[in-house]
Amino acid sequence: DIGLMGTIGMGNLSFQAQNPGPSPITAMLRVLTYKNNCAGQYRDFFITVNPSPNRLSRSNSLALTAYQLNAYQVQLEWDITYDQELLHFEVEKLKAGVDQQDDIAMLVNADNWEKIGQRDFAGSQSSYTFMDDKANSQVTKYRLKLVHKDGSVFWSEIVEVNFDLYEGDRFVLYPNPSDGLFHLKSALPMGDDWSYQLVDVLGRNVGQGVLNKEEQSFDLRTETPGVYFLVLRSPEGKRYMKRMVKK
Repeated sequence: DIGLMGTIGMGNLSFQAQNPGPSPITAMLRVLTYKNNCAGQYRDFFITVNPSPNRLSRSNSLALTAYQLNAYQVQLEWDITYDQELLHFEVEKLKAGVDQQDDIAMLVNADNWEKIGQRDFAGSQSSYTFMDDKANSQVTKYRLKLVHKDGSVFWSEIVEVNFDLYEGDRFVLYPNPSDGLFHLKSALPMGDDWSYQLVDVLGRNVGQGVLNKEEQSFDLRTETPGVYFLVLRSPEGKRYMKRMVKK
């Protein structure tokens, strides 16, 4: 018995369950009918409420953030204040090829997410980090799966990183592939200073500086053959990316 409610004629009835936990709640609503001021019979109605599988209880605090480090690396960080029997966090990422629109059915479908890492729970009021080294897509979505010792799970809110990288024809990179000496030419005057960063496929920074002329060379002849990324940033923050292949 969680409460007593009553009304005559038409009206709205409501109830609230405190600390409902992760399991479904079933409530029975017993209605006693009256006619001509005489009590009639009881009628019972059952209401089942399922807790959302994709949201933490508001009584707990989980702050998840994600930000881009370079052309394809994303750093995830989160803090948590939690008083339940938490076992570990599983870092989940929206699978490549899944429509990135904010469609609810797509976002709650577990088949659209993949586990990319895990962190053990280190106690209440702890901070955590995780690095995604394979995030070189335009938009990437992440969430955390919180696994408890009793087997129950919750999911965090979804966070998004928008790489906002432009290929376009503003810049021409040649020869590509090359033996390591690349030349970059801008189709438009450069104006104010631009910055650039060179990274390899492991996220290692192999060069950075200022790009302030229409033509510039990049020398990777001492680097290991493979794929590199050149990220150019305008003074307004717009970024262009060029894929470089050293033979």
